Amino acid sequence: ELAAAMAQGGTTAACRACVEVMRGAGEAMRQRLPPRMASALGREWALGFHRLLLKHLRTQVISDQGALILRHDLRCYAEAVHESLPGGNGEQVMELYGLLEELGNLYVVRPENLRPLLQEGRLARIDTTLLIPYLAQRADWREAAREQLGEELLVG
Repeated sequence: ELAAAMAQGGTTAACRACVEVMRGAGEAMRQRLPPRMASALGREWALGFHRLLLKHLRTQVISDQGALILRHDLRCYAEAVHESLPGGNGEQVMELYGLLEELGNLYVVRPENLRPLLQEGRLARIDTTLLIPYLAQRADWREAAREQLGEELLVG
């Protein structure tokens, strides 16, 4: 999967398919709806897709190699939302997709760097206990990551 993704600009086939659909939907919204309605629909599409990605991240164990692909996919999704969907570059949508990209960084960093990552940027504004379902999807969660963060995170 990694070699195939890297050969295609670092993104997965699923990501490329989603982006293609998003671009087509965005174009159809612009052509067929009044601007205000297109913007509202595009914004709702972007928010719904964001919720879907969050749900997906809570169900997939992510290896080191998978984390690299995931980061590329998350960036690609964010760019597609901002560029393709009417209303996709609104402040709320941009903030949520920025948060999603930072969440993707949780899977890439070494376990000893998790705590600083959780204490900076957008992730610092989120109660750490809410991030545990995402952290638990790291392939190394049982061994190293959980140990580095300490048990105080797990009590809540």
